Amino acid sequence: MNPDLPSIGITEFLTDDERSVLSGYGEFVPVQADQVLIAEGQAQDSLYLLVSGKLEIFTEQDRRINLGDVTPGQCVGEVNMFDPKDASASVAGEGFSQVWRIDRSQLEEFMGENPIAAAKFLIGIASQLSKRVRQANDTLTSARDAVPMLVERLKEAREVIIRAQEELPKMISMI
Repeated sequence: MNPDLPSIGITEFLTDDERSVLSGYGEFVPVQADQVLIAEGQAQDSLYLLVSGKLEIFTEQDRRINLGDVTPGQCVGEVNMFDPKDASASVAGEGFSQVWRIDRSQLEEFMGENPIAAAKFLIGIASQLSKRVRQANDTLTSARDAVPMLVERLKEAREVIIRAQEELPKMISMI
């Protein structure tokens, strides 16, 4: 028998009984340090709720780039539950972690048999997605606001380089 899901993050809108029922549709999965839970570019059809520990979201183009961390109560993989595609990033454990996993067919079964609890669960997922969109908007706004300052600094650096190029022949002739 599975333990019950805790009342955190996307499950906080559910009653104890609803979380107990939902828990049985998925499975608890231990994740070791550096163990890849989701691999970028691979098929992915499960939602993972972090129960304990910490996960890292990253991409590897030319080098590994950390895209963020997942803390208890947050989930990953939820986008693919609604828009199935290959994973857009990798997710790995940062130390030992415990996740609860449910795939799309298990979620659909839960939704069909428990429509009210399913609606609450989907509200929890939508709530998390909304927070992520808001966070992304804030990050983009900060980046956009930083661009004019960076452009100004590049102009100043360019002027310094031009002056140095003009002065360099004079300095060399003095040697």
